[in-house]
Amino acid sequence: MFETLGLFLGSFFDAVIGPNHVVPGEPFMIAAGYQLYSGGYLAVLAVLFGGLLGDQLSFFIGRHYGFSAQKKLLRWQPKIRRPLARCRLLMNRRTFWVIAFARLLGPIAWVVPFMAGANHIRWRKFSFYALIGLLLGVGQFVIWGYLLAAGVDNVPVLGEIATFVSEHKYTLGLGLLSLVLLYFALKKQWRYAWLKASSFLFIGMLALNYSHFFWFSDDTVITTTNTNNNIIDVNQLNYKVGMRQLFELLGMSKSAVYHYYKSKDELFKAATEAMVNVDADALTGKPVSQGATNEQKIENFIAIFEQMAPRFFKEMQLVTDYIEVIGETKVAGDPSMMLANQKYLALLGHYVSEKNKQALYTLMLGLLNHQIMIGKPLDQEYISYMIKGHLS
Repeated sequence: MFETLGLFLGSFFDAVIGPNHVVPGEPFMIAAGYQLYSGGYLAVLAVLFGGLLGDQLSFFIGRHYGFSAQKKLLRWQPKIRRPLARCRLLMNRRTFWVIAFARLLGPIAWVVPFMAGANHIRWRKFSFYALIGLLLGVGQFVIWGYLLAAGVDNVPVLGEIATFVSEHKYTLGLGLLSLVLLYFALKKQWRYAWLKASSFLFIGMLALNYSHFFWFSDDTVITTTNTNNNIIDVNQLNYKVGMRQLFELLGMSKSAVYHYYKSKDELFKAATEAMVNVDADALTGKPVSQGATNEQKIENFIAIFEQMAPRFFKEMQLVTDYIEVIGETKVAGDPSMMLANQKYLALLGHYVSEKNKQALYTLMLGLLNHQIMIGKPLDQEYISYMIKGHLS
C-alpha cells in the first residue's frame, strides 16, 4: 500500500508546477514497470492517476494565477515578452501537438499545463489532449521498467527484432542511404530524383547479393547433431546470462542458434529435457519397479540421487534465477518446470515406486538439499533408511 502511495505522490509532484522542478518522475514510472512485471497493476494505475491529478492542478493554477505571474515576470525580465508571445501563439495554433507531446520533450512538460491554463485553453480540450500525453509519457517509462525487470533477452519480440536487424543490417543501411539520397535530391530539385534514388537502391541490392554469395556465404551445414555436441559447463552460466554469451559459449552464430531455438526460454526447456534424459540414460538396464525387489529399488533411487548430486547446487541457482524472471505465480504452469517435474516423477515411478513417486520426489529433493547444507555426501545407509518407508 505504501509503495503504491509513494509511486502516486512521485508522479503527482512530477506534474505539479513548482515541485516538478525538483521531483523527477521517471524513477517512479520505471518502478511501476518493475511492479507490473510481477503483476502489480495498481502501481501503473497509481502513476497514471498521480500524473493526471498533477496536470489538472497545474492547469487550474495557471488558469487562476498565470496572468498575474506573467505580469510579474515581465516586470522583472522585460526581454522575455517576445518568447511569451510566441508561446501563446503556438499554444493557440498547435494546441494538440504542444499538449499531447509535451511529456516527450523533457523540461517543456514542466510548464505546458500551467501555460495552457494561463492561455485559457478550454478545460475539456486540455484534459483530452493531456490524457493522450500522459499515456505516451508515462507509458514509455513503464515499458522500460517492464523490460528491465524481464530482461531484454527474455522478451521474444525484441530478440526476433535484434536477429532481423543483425541479419539484414546491410540491406537496412542501404535502404536508409537511399532515403537520405532521395530527400537530398528532392531538396536540391534534381531532375529524375526518384529514378536516381531507385537506381542507387537497385545497384546496391545487386552488390549486396554478389558480396553475400561470394564473401559472406557459409557452406557449413549445421545439423541438430552438431548442436548437441556443443557442451556448456553449467558452472559458467546463470539464467540471466545474455544470449550473446550463450552464442560465444556454444561457438555458434546467432542465426544458427535461433534456427533451432526462437528464444532463451525454448533453449532452457531443451536443456532441461536433455539433462533429465541424461539421468534416465544412466538407469538403462536397471530393473523396473514392478519386478524389482526393495533392495533393487533402493539401488535405483540411490543411482538417480548420485546422478543428480554433483550438479544439483548449480542447477538450483539456475532454477532460482529462472523463477525470479518468470515470477513465482507462474511456476505451476511453466513448461520447463512442468517438464522437469513430470520427467523425474516418471523416472521414480518407473524404477522405484509408481504408487509413492510424489513422496519419493519430495524426499529426493530434501536429501539433495540436506547434502548441500552439511557440506559432505550423505551415507548410503542413511539414504536407504529414509526411503524404506516409502516402498510398497
